[in-house]
Amino acid sequence: MGAASTTPFIVVGTDGSPASERAIRYAVAEAQRVGTGVRLVHVSPDYTPTTPMLPLIRDDFEQVGHRILQEGVAVVRAAAPDCEVATVRRTGPTAATILDLAAESHLIVLGRDRHGRLGAVFTGSTTVGVAGRARCPMVSVPPDWEPDGDHGRVVVGLRAPAHATELLARAFDLAETRGARLVVLRAWQLPGPYDEVVEARSHPGERARQLEEELDPLVERHRREHPAVEVELSVVHQQPARALLHAAAGADLLVLVRRAHGLPFTAHLGGTARTLLREAPCPVEVVPPREVLAEVEGLVLERAGSVRP
Repeated sequence: MGAASTTPFIVVGTDGSPASERAIRYAVAEAQRVGTGVRLVHVSPDYTPTTPMLPLIRDDFEQVGHRILQEGVAVVRAAAPDCEVATVRRTGPTAATILDLAAESHLIVLGRDRHGRLGAVFTGSTTVGVAGRARCPMVSVPPDWEPDGDHGRVVVGLRAPAHATELLARAFDLAETRGARLVVLRAWQLPGPYDEVVEARSHPGERARQLEEELDPLVERHRREHPAVEVELSVVHQQPARALLHAAAGADLLVLVRRAHGLPFTAHLGGTARTLLREAPCPVEVVPPREVLAEVEGLVLERAGSVRP
């Protein structure tokens, strides 16, 4: 890059796995879009042996961590030789360490293994832990993601229009930087027998039209601010997790927001968010509450939102 960037770095976790390599490539692509660099973070296990060999083991751990980071740097250089890159190695609990190092970052990126890899440093629980407490957006990159697989489509899921303003602003920004179409999805479904009552008493499409009317003025403001972004409104009568998984197929990015609980950085990821972080076929970005509103309720994140067999 040329002049020093004023945008905070993108932090990407690496453990030397193929999942981490995908995360690095995603982070580099995003860094190129927003004009910043990447900071590669490796967290070594906090291991204290009960033998006098502690100094030697520590030396070996440092060598392993250094090798993993240098391999990550090589991935960055191969993807974008002009991308600024820094490396950090720490020892300790993985999620907490990443959160500490990324406190002022632009974005956190972690890779996802297909079925979970024995001995992996960045596990599913790490992803959920980081997504649930990060002070910046966090992206989980799926196992089949490829840097050249551009579909020109970003999906954002909404539940409460009254709290959607800044979430939509984020989604429009992401779509614009990618030159992508933005799909604004609102899925709704009541629990079992209640949903059947609504279906029996309502005219087909009545609820969908009502929700579209609620969404349209919210989206219109951002349309004016981002005239180059093509927008599609989609209201579906379906379990939110299922609807979002379907919409994520062929998307470049799925944008969610987590629910705030109490203090500004205390949050909860429920069934829908966990399901999508685990199963979505495209990268999933989880936006923290402070990016939207103090008590945002973006997507359905309660337990009832998880995909049922």
